[in-house]
Formats: sequence, C-alpha cells, structure tokens
Amino acid sequence: MEIILKEKKAYKWFLDKGVYFTGYFFYKDSLYNELNACKKISGINSYEEFKIFVKGLNGCFSIIKKKDNEIWAAVDRGRSMSLFYSKDLRILSDSSSIIKNFLNLDESDADIVRLVEFVAGGYVSGNNTVFQSIKQLNAAQTCLIKDSTIQLDDYYYHFSKPSESNKEILFDKFYEIAKQAIERILKVAKNRPIVLSLSGGYDSRFIACMLKECGVDNVSCYTYGKEGSFEVEMSKKVADSLGYRWKNIEYDEKMAEIILNANDYWDYSESYDYSIYLQNFYAVYCLEQEKWFLPNSVFVTGLCGDMPTGYYIPNENEFNFPLSKKQIADYLINKRFQRFKLDSKVKEKFKKEVLDQINKLQLKSEAFQDSVSILDAIETIGDHSRRFLKMNNVHEFFGYEWLLPFWDNDLLDFLYGVPAHLRFKQNFYEEWLMIRLFNKYSLDIKKKVIRYPNNKLINKITYTLGGIMAYFFYNLKIPIKRKFDINNFAQTELLLFKKIKEKKSLNYRRLGLSMLLIYYCCEKYYGVNSIKSTHKYLRNN
Repeated sequence: MEIILKEKKAYKWFLDKGVYFTGYFFYKDSLYNELNACKKISGINSYEEFKIFVKGLNGCFSIIKKKDNEIWAAVDRGRSMSLFYSKDLRILSDSSSIIKNFLNLDESDADIVRLVEFVAGGYVSGNNTVFQSIKQLNAAQTCLIKDSTIQLDDYYYHFSKPSESNKEILFDKFYEIAKQAIERILKVAKNRPIVLSLSGGYDSRFIACMLKECGVDNVSCYTYGKEGSFEVEMSKKVADSLGYRWKNIEYDEKMAEIILNANDYWDYSESYDYSIYLQNFYAVYCLEQEKWFLPNSVFVTGLCGDMPTGYYIPNENEFNFPLSKKQIADYLINKRFQRFKLDSKVKEKFKKEVLDQINKLQLKSEAFQDSVSILDAIETIGDHSRRFLKMNNVHEFFGYEWLLPFWDNDLLDFLYGVPAHLRFKQNFYEEWLMIRLFNKYSLDIKKKVIRYPNNKLINKITYTLGGIMAYFFYNLKIPIKRKFDINNFAQTELLLFKKIKEKKSLNYRRLGLSMLLIYYCCEKYYGVNSIKSTHKYLRNN
C-alpha cells in the first residue's frame, strides 16, 4: 500500500521510524508533537496496544504507522485531520484528491446513493465519500490494514453518562475543567500570538473571557458582518472589554469573485464529502492581504460548542421521549433530510446505516437521557465533524495552525455528562456563562437568537415564494438581499447561480447559499448531469 501525503501549509507531516504524524496530543499530561510524537508512537509494538494508546490521547492529530507488513492509522475524536484510503487498499492519504488522481477516477465512479446523500443532506456520512473507490476514517477511529484487508475500530463515542445533578457543584467543576482545557491549548500555542474568530454568540466569547482568566493579553479578534449589526457590535464590545485587538471585515461586492476564483483554496479543501467552507475565507483573505495578523499567529475558534452545550437537544415533550432506537433513527433521518422527500429504498438504506451506528453504542433507550446520549453520539460525528470543522481549512490554507478548545477530551466528557434536562436549550451553559464568567467583564448580555415561524405550512409557503423570487431575479442578474444574510452573501449566490450550467435541474425552492454551493460542487466535481441524476431519488418536501 502506498502512503502519499499532501504538502500541508500548517501542521506539516513528520516522519520517523515508520511513523507519520501531524498535529499534537497530550498523553498523561505531557505534550507531544512533531518528531517527539513520532518517537513516542514508534515504541508501540502491536495494533491492540496502538488502539489503547490512541484512546488515551487528547488533541488534534492523524497518525500512520508502518509495522512489518501492517499499517495502523488513527484520527482524533473529531476527525479534524482526515485520512482517506482507496477501497482496493492501494493507497492511503490525507487528501482524497491525491487518491482520485492516483486511481485516475472520473465522474463515472460517483456513487449515486452518496450523491443523493450529499445533495439532500449536505455531506456524506460514515466511511464514505461521493466516490465509490475512496473511503475514509470516521471520527475517533483507528484501522489496521493487513493482507489486503482493513479492520476499522471505534475507540470513543460522543456521550457521557451523568454522574452529578447538583447545579452548583457542576458550575464549580465546569470552571475548573474549562480553565484546564484553555491551559492545554496555551501549551500548544507556546506564547505565539492568538487570533480569535469572535462572533456575537457565546462560544467565542467564552474562549475570549477564559483566555483573559488565564492571563493572556496577546489576542487579536476579528469578525465579519454588517456594521451596526448585533453580531459585530457584540464582538467589538467583548474585545474592547478584554483589551484585545479587534477588526471587522464587511463583506462587499468584490467578495464573490475573490471567493469563487480562489482555485487554490478550492483544490486544497476538496474532500468529496462536503461542499466547501466559505464563511470566513474572505475575512481571513483580506486580513492576510493587509498583514494584520501578527507573525507566527495561531487561530483559536469556538467550533463546535453548540453541540456539547445542548443547543440541539430536542424538546422532551414535543417528541414524546424516550424513543426506541428505531424511532431515534427515524427522527435523525427526518431531521437531516427535511428539505426533500427521499426515495423509499434510499431512505431505508440511510435509516439502516444510522440504526447500525446507534446499535454500536450499546446504549439502552429507556429514558430521555438515553435518547439525548444517542443523538449526541450520532450528530457530533455527522454535521459537526463533516461540516463545521472544515473552517480550519481556511486557517491552514493561509499557513496558520489552529486550536479547538471545545474538542478537549475532558471538556467534552464533562459537558456530555451534564444531565439532559439541564443542557436543554443551553440553559446550564448560558446560566454559568452569565453568572460565573461574563458578568466579571460586564459582558453578561444574551446572544441574539433568530427565530423562524414554527408553522410548517407558513415555512413551506415562505420557502416556495422565496425560491421562485430568487430564481426570477437571479435570471435577471439581480442579487437578493435576504433579511438574515448578515454577511452579505447575495452577490456570491448570484455568481454561483450564473456558474451553474444545468439550471433546469435546480430545485427552485432551495436557492440559498448552501444549496447553490452543493449544486455548483456537483457540476464541478461529479459532472454537469450529476444534479439531474439525483432527481429520480428526490422530491421537494
């Protein structure tokens, strides 16, 4: 099996004694990266020992180890640094594009079921990509490749059983664990200047305040959005209160051309399991052009704090929890593919895959807490791993390393272990932030929540009329200024529409940024007729 790795612009690969390593990890409170990580891993003599070792690592990493006639590989809990392999096990790489070129694949290798999943669900799940011949490790997986076979093993599932229900005790423990998580990333940063993507929400504000709690002053904060909006004003208030540098990049008409013509970034980011992360690209691009970032900076983000803090926990009464495992699989499939009505056979296939994942967790489903633990485990390795962590591609493309406080092992385990009724709607998290952290800095201001009508008929009518209007105005080359488009992506949407060749295949009800990106990527990577090929399996909901 060939091992071919791309030239990374940050977190470069290191090779020593048959071990390939990128990233960093803590093992028994000691930090390992670069060659000292390789040396630590080189002393492992069996795959079983390797699995146990990886389970104890806390960090962001990918590992490949050659041992005699075997290859062992692993990714971290979030799959923040991906590893791909060909289905025939001829090649292992951190780049799906390298494998595609190595195998000389074209659009005929696209798997129609995975293409449907990508179009309808926004990403491709499990060990799959859109291409049949390209597979990947899922979050928190190791693998053993030997004698033309591969063994995949999960070493962690994203849930914890609650062990404490006293809120005051939990509040005290949260501060202690959060501080330790920030102290760990500061050890990795090694006194380098920190750049924080600071929104108007809670997660980046939490990190900003915790950095100040740890005595860190060399922090530069940036945001992007319309001047005068709550998000921009809140971001500035946080930075000013903490004494941090701050800058806002207001997205303008030039943005669309720069984003869609950044071919090197598109090539660097492509993984054939998602479209592309664009939200902060223009901001980082502009600040890089201005040389605003201090030399040798490291980026810190609040990804993906919403998940463990309980933002996505459903209302217990609304869905009649607890649900059986089959009902949870139904709930997850209906939620993920709510924009479309799937072909029944395809829907059953996806449902079976989710149910298989649920059964691997070996959890009962007898109480609301059990259902929430299952949702945590499945949704974290889906949406959050596959979509949101792609933001790091932007930082890496411009040559900057990045750190993820919310993916710290101890912090994740603690938050998953807060009882579900406390985590619901982020109630525990929000109360702790306001009382125990934000009020110290006069920042105890609740975030702005965009609320959509909770009426399916009204939403359907709104989406339909909005889509028809968008389709009409796009054909007239007129951008649509949407109420909730705080980042001014209207011109980008218009340009994407213009670039899509097979416009008759577009779902006119779904002409927002995310769907236009999906349609554009389909044509770009899987052929001009790829969207049309999914229509047999998809209908508007």
